[in-house]
Amino acid sequence: MWKSLGLAVLLATAVAGCTSEAEKRAEAARLAAEQQLAAQAAAAAAEAARKAQARNALLASPSQFIEASEAEFFDKGIINSYRELTRVSLINKAEFPVRNVHGTVEWLNDGGDTIATVAFSVPGSIAAGDTKTFSKAAGNLTTTTIQTGAKGYRIKVTKIELL
Repeated sequence: MWKSLGLAVLLATAVAGCTSEAEKRAEAARLAAEQQLAAQAAAAAAEAARKAQARNALLASPSQFIEASEAEFFDKGIINSYRELTRVSLINKAEFPVRNVHGTVEWLNDGGDTIATVAFSVPGSIAAGDTKTFSKAAGNLTTTTIQTGAKGYRIKVTKIELL
């Protein structure tokens, strides 16, 4: 009798151990899945924070991300020189599309000092990583003429809107 009772206890322990091992494996799989979901949520939160920081940097310092190139000017005047920005290409190096770009043309003397500043604006949009050309002739560049003989210039983007 003790033998059969010992065998029954041994068998019950073995069956309980199998159930316990199956439960342990299921619990380990559940914990691994939870850890994977937590890691994915943390990665998504980190990416969202990175994008928010990039957006804020773009809004705070658009000239670091939007660069001017291929600027063309009209110089009118015989006795006095009048200069006007007539065409400019803007390169959007940010990861976000922008629109309604505003900036300044700083006219520089031979020493590189700013002697005059004129505002400009372009109402169109520029996709992320794209270059777009704006001109007075096309009607999508607004600026004014200034009386100056300065030939040097610096174009800065001062304000943008995100799409």
